[in-house]
Amino acid sequence: MRALLEGQEGSLWVGTDSGLVRLQEGRARLYTTRDGLPGDKVRALAEDRDGNLWVGAEEGGLARLSEGGFAVLGSKQGLSGAGVISLLEDHEGSLWVGTASGGLHRLRDAPFVAFGQPEGLRDELVSVVLEDRQGALWVGSYSGGLTRMKDGELTHFGQEEGLPVGNLRALTEDRDGKLWVGTSGGAFRYDGRSFTRVGREQGLPDELLFSLFADSRGDVWFGTLGGLSRLHEGTFTHFGPERGGPEQPVVSIAEDSEGTLWFGSFGGLYRRTADGAFTRYTTAEGLAGNRVVDVYADPRGGVWAGSSTGLTLVRGGRFTRFTTAQGLVDDAVFRILEDAEGHLWMSCNRGISRVSRRELEEVAEGQRTTVRPLLFDRRDGMRSAECNGGMFPSGWRTRDGKLWFPTLRGLVSVDPEKVVVRRPLAQPRLEEVRVQGRPVPFAGKLVLEPGQRDVEFRFTALSLGDSTRPPLRYRLVGHDEDWVDGEDRRSVSYTHLPPGDYRFMVTAANRDAVWTDPGPVVELTVVPRYYQTGWFFTLCALGVGALAMGGYALRVGRLKRRERWLEARVDERTRELARANRELDENLRALRQAQSQLVQAGKMVAVGTLAAGVGHEINNPLAYIVSNLDHVSAETGALKRELPVGVPGRRRLEDMERALSEARHGADRVRRIVQDLKTFSRGDEDVSGPVDLHAVLDSAAKLASNELTPRARLVKDYGESGWVDGNESRLAQVFLNLIINSAQALPEGQSATHEVRLVTRLDGERVVAEVRDSGCGIPPDVIGRIFDPFFTTKPVGVGTGLGLALCHRFITAMGGEIAVESEPGKGTVVRVTLRAAAAPVSEIQGVRAMQQEQEGSRVRGRVMIVDDDVMVSSALRRTLAREHDVEVVTSSRQALELLKGPKGTEVDVVLCDLMMPDLTGMELHADLETSAPAVARRMVFVTGGAFTPAARTFMDTVKNARVDKPFDPQLLREQVREWVVKARSGVPGQAA
Repeated sequence: MRALLEGQEGSLWVGTDSGLVRLQEGRARLYTTRDGLPGDKVRALAEDRDGNLWVGAEEGGLARLSEGGFAVLGSKQGLSGAGVISLLEDHEGSLWVGTASGGLHRLRDAPFVAFGQPEGLRDELVSVVLEDRQGALWVGSYSGGLTRMKDGELTHFGQEEGLPVGNLRALTEDRDGKLWVGTSGGAFRYDGRSFTRVGREQGLPDELLFSLFADSRGDVWFGTLGGLSRLHEGTFTHFGPERGGPEQPVVSIAEDSEGTLWFGSFGGLYRRTADGAFTRYTTAEGLAGNRVVDVYADPRGGVWAGSSTGLTLVRGGRFTRFTTAQGLVDDAVFRILEDAEGHLWMSCNRGISRVSRRELEEVAEGQRTTVRPLLFDRRDGMRSAECNGGMFPSGWRTRDGKLWFPTLRGLVSVDPEKVVVRRPLAQPRLEEVRVQGRPVPFAGKLVLEPGQRDVEFRFTALSLGDSTRPPLRYRLVGHDEDWVDGEDRRSVSYTHLPPGDYRFMVTAANRDAVWTDPGPVVELTVVPRYYQTGWFFTLCALGVGALAMGGYALRVGRLKRRERWLEARVDERTRELARANRELDENLRALRQAQSQLVQAGKMVAVGTLAAGVGHEINNPLAYIVSNLDHVSAETGALKRELPVGVPGRRRLEDMERALSEARHGADRVRRIVQDLKTFSRGDEDVSGPVDLHAVLDSAAKLASNELTPRARLVKDYGESGWVDGNESRLAQVFLNLIINSAQALPEGQSATHEVRLVTRLDGERVVAEVRDSGCGIPPDVIGRIFDPFFTTKPVGVGTGLGLALCHRFITAMGGEIAVESEPGKGTVVRVTLRAAAAPVSEIQGVRAMQQEQEGSRVRGRVMIVDDDVMVSSALRRTLAREHDVEVVTSSRQALELLKGPKGTEVDVVLCDLMMPDLTGMELHADLETSAPAVARRMVFVTGGAFTPAARTFMDTVKNARVDKPFDPQLLREQVREWVVKARSGVPGQAA
């Protein structure tokens, strides 16, 4: 016999090595593994407040007997250690399970149920969820495809059924019961058997979808990167800014009871009435934020708009904003769902909150100032508190009333009708009282004898249902005017207390900020010394009066002498004050300079955000500036050579030549700056290939120079080979972060004594890159956590704790390793190991050899320039016209007709702009690839560098050469010569 328990119904339960025995009314019943027990050796028994019997077995885990059957909880349900040796239910309803080898576990009911990979989903990063008319739940994920949940069975849909690989961004069901799936590569319609793609070929203007919605009229609306489109009776109609529609991505759509459609976009909230008219609302009208990620049409009228900066109620022409100032748990609102009881459930990064709709309306009507939300997070059954949003729908209310939300770790479900918020109050306890540093008993009244004026109170609070530390506040009545927030402190000291009577109290709050009544109260009396009593002060006052009368006469005589002394001191103080004023002026100037630097730093943050777009806009005019400067410089040099030495005009031409050379040097500096910014502003791509690690380190060091120069010398110790297999943009971000971290570990103003060293070397088939600094180093107790997300040793507001975590993620994703070696006081070494790659082999050498075999001097080729920008095309023509016959065509459609005709066989090289409004270079190439493939192979694409996703895919696919703006005129002329030689010699392949 191992355990005994008397049940609530009067039966006696006995745990033995042979099973569980129940004795009732003189009868015995044996339960063994054949009846569902996890093991026959029963070691612990407990009965909870609901009458369920819990059985702990030495092997097999924990079992619950209810309604005549056993349910087993083992390792799959999170129980560590198979042997259960003790059970206890606390006053808050939690069951505590003690195991032989897995420690102590707490088991309690949670309102949320999670569905992730353990339950059958292929990817826990869920994006969208929807219930169809048959009651099936469809779940879309970032990389696990589409899953259908029906009657406990899961069916997965992926590439085999026609869906693309990647993120599923939107779901909807049309009037015919067809399911629509939105992706980054178009929409897909499911007819019950297979998926059919709908994209540009069918008239969809943009294939990057953010939302889908089927309205009551039978139309399907598509929210894309380029705005809004509607599918009506098989025909697409685009509603852009010219028709009053949104130009930013539309991420949520709703229809109210009057048939009015509401669209949430990154540019505000849009309303479309039955007559087709659009109305836009932004923060100027009262929205909490212009980045609207969800819209909920209230059946009682009006809409609720959730944004990244708050919640907005639009009703009766009025806008009411709700943020954390009005009581919301977070300003970000990803999804809004309403239950049958009139509560709004909103997802955010902190979890899922429930707010009374009536309380929100009372705030809107001015009847109250704040709401009282309830926050649900990991403590309530969620595996991750952070929810997903920005895709539609990112939450759904099913017919049975349950609410479903996608999170970073699967899908969560909650039944609002079954949510019983029983969050017990934490119980404050006074653990110890110390007087003059020594513990004393504190039962009853505490008296401090004369001379004892220092007292310390040590307190705490415990809530078994909440693993976090409950907030505490305390008050010493007679000393503290109000309650004092204890923050993380669990003790408070009072020193030099004046004599008198005091009362110490402490209280605690639960998760919902409900404070308990004060716990143990300590009555405290501080006994005064004799000189602190009233009669002593009276005697002192009389004595002081007598001394004052006697000293008055003496004082008057001294005042005259002091007056003269003060005059001398005033003069001295005046000089000291003047000197102090000068020092103050110098300090003020230093503060203004620091303020100016802070303002400039803020501006640089905004400049970094705009770098990618501005770089593209700079490249076009910079292209013809560089070309025209080269042309004017060449003409000026030629004209100077034609004039004899000593002619008056020759001196002016020499000055012009120097000025043009300086301008060309400045333009080349702008070009290099734009190229560096492009590397760091590039999107988060997954494309990998050969990367020049030395060039990446140089660019990162250049951008980090403002942080590095005042603190240390930069030393480059590069090996022979620096080519690695990886992603250039992510490597640039990694090394920029590492160099800045090294710089910030060094004190300013000591650059001569400190250094940051960049080292590369080849280690077999791996390339090792090291960032070394001579800083303060990293303590041993910290170095093991530096790659943890949100861990930082920097002051609050300086770092997010994500930099090194992202570096670790990027390097490991590229198949590399990142490690840290550090010794306090001697510096730190961050070592990055990557796969070595072979340097790309240039085709220019082969072409040049071919060019040398041509007879005569240079081959004069026939070049066609296709570019809608007249300035760029003119610059290209002037650059090439001396050596080749150049024809400029500013219309891509006209160029297509010419190249498809006899002209196409005559042209050696076609320089074509990649992005043109009428017909893009990609579309021109696709047409020529079919009608004139030889001409298509001779195309060279000219681009400013700002690729769309489609353009980036195109350039990664085709083998044609590319010329980046701004181009080097001399290099361009050399390349065109080689391409002409290659075209004339009939060498197969592309132009370069």
